[in-house]
Amino acid sequence: SRVAQGRVIQDLTDAVIDEASDGTVRMTTTESGSTDELDLSESMSLVLQNLCRCQVTITANYHLLHIINLVDCKITCSNRIDGAVHVTNCTDTTVRVSSCHQLRIHDSQRLEFHVQVGSGPILEDSSVVTFVSAPGDAMMKEIK
Repeated sequence: SRVAQGRVIQDLTDAVIDEASDGTVRMTTTESGSTDELDLSESMSLVLQNLCRCQVTITANYHLLHIINLVDCKITCSNRIDGAVHVTNCTDTTVRVSSCHQLRIHDSQRLEFHVQVGSGPILEDSSVVTFVSAPGDAMMKEIK
């Protein structure tokens, strides 16, 4: 799918990915210790695609976040996503987002979400999806 004015981080295994608030991303491969940097400061959206056993920390602001084909990853986004977070074909992954307007989950299994969503999440063809809410939030539930 086409993502307007977006940046893509893809095809990594066993990596730690940290993004600074200025949009600079540092990717370190756990096995080799090699580090790459890229600038995402002008992006409105971010795509995380084809990642396996990666830890991703996002601190910049995005309008859209696309999470596609992730296995055994931990995604943390400390700022609000103004639009939607789209999760497609992911397995054994934890997603922490401070808040987003909409959460759409498709063809995924064994996911855990820590997120405050402005509208109810949309789930299609997914199983064992857990929503963990902040203390005092009445929106905690598990869908199997």
